[in-house]
Amino acid sequence: ELKQLIDKGVWRYLDPVEVIRRVQAGEIILPSTLFLKDKYDAFNVFEKLKARLVACGNFAKDDHTLDIESPTASLTILLMTLEIAARERLYKRAADVGGAYLYGESKAHHMMKLQPRVTAILVARLPDLQKYVGKDGTICVELLKTLYGLKEAGRIWYELISSVLLKDGFEQSSIDKCLFYKQDSHGERVIVVLYVDDLLILSKLDQSGVDVVDMLKATFDEVSEKEGDLLSFLGLEII
Repeated sequence: ELKQLIDKGVWRYLDPVEVIRRVQAGEIILPSTLFLKDKYDAFNVFEKLKARLVACGNFAKDDHTLDIESPTASLTILLMTLEIAARERLYKRAADVGGAYLYGESKAHHMMKLQPRVTAILVARLPDLQKYVGKDGTICVELLKTLYGLKEAGRIWYELISSVLLKDGFEQSSIDKCLFYKQDSHGERVIVVLYVDDLLILSKLDQSGVDVVDMLKATFDEVSEKEGDLLSFLGLEII
């Protein structure tokens, strides 16, 4: 998790003197937390141990001008598209964009404090970071990307992934903001249901679904894919 955050340039390190100056000017330092979670699919098969560093965005100052709406596909739309897929015998595949929120640019540039144990791991890996360690054994950073936990992170990611799909020729449904569709080069329909960083891709031709996944892989660094007769998506067993 920390390697991914470093590689994606999620933050810049702040000198303790700069931190004091910004706090005196009225800025808030957001706490952060690191948690671990076992991840299982809909068939209760263990997939991985997931680590995630999260900003405690609830400590940020209220900004009533901030758009934090983050649409997700409704269960009704998901079931309707699965019914269409079954009736029309569409190919099904699921894609997951790893570290999705980290692709968004943060305009707020929040300050955030890394926990002592996270700071210790970073310093052990990168000894030059010792100069940023404060008296309490922590490092403060300025967020350049929309880390998980920020109020605006979901909205910024939604706008980004929507723009990627629209640029690829998809149209957005007027019924649900997370339902996208287009016709492939053979005139056949391709449907995408979006739920945060998970995408369900339905297509008449298998290659059309492959093309969508390839487009995602060309756009984002880490995209995992599932396909086949037994598919797990959002905790549902799709057969």
